[in-house]
Amino acid sequence: GEAVGGSDHGEFVKDANEVMAVVLKYVAYANKVAVLNAAPGTSKAGLPIPMDDVQSSCARISRIMGESFTQFLPALLPHLLRQAKAKNDMSVTDSPAGAVPGSVTSDFEAGTQSMTMKI
Repeated sequence: GEAVGGSDHGEFVKDANEVMAVVLKYVAYANKVAVLNAAPGTSKAGLPIPMDDVQSSCARISRIMGESFTQFLPALLPHLLRQAKAKNDMSVTDSPAGAVPGSVTSDFEAGTQSMTMKI
């Protein structure tokens, strides 16, 4: 819907509703994984789709759906609140030789992301 532009997004709202039905199932799964990961003595399970990608998709869909997106908020807000409360681990280290400022590397297995910055 956003890519097409214009103000008539009615034709995309039906598709957006169907996509959100799938997203809500995924968010419910992600919430279960988060609860299991929080239990002491459990191994940390990963998610096949990063929740950041899901959230950005929801943001784009919400812009298309407008007020009709509010029906999905009760299912989405608990996840957003948990993520807002989560501790973000960050460290500052020397970059390896030859690192390009502004470059970003991701380690999906470890769930980490690194950015090289010139300070």
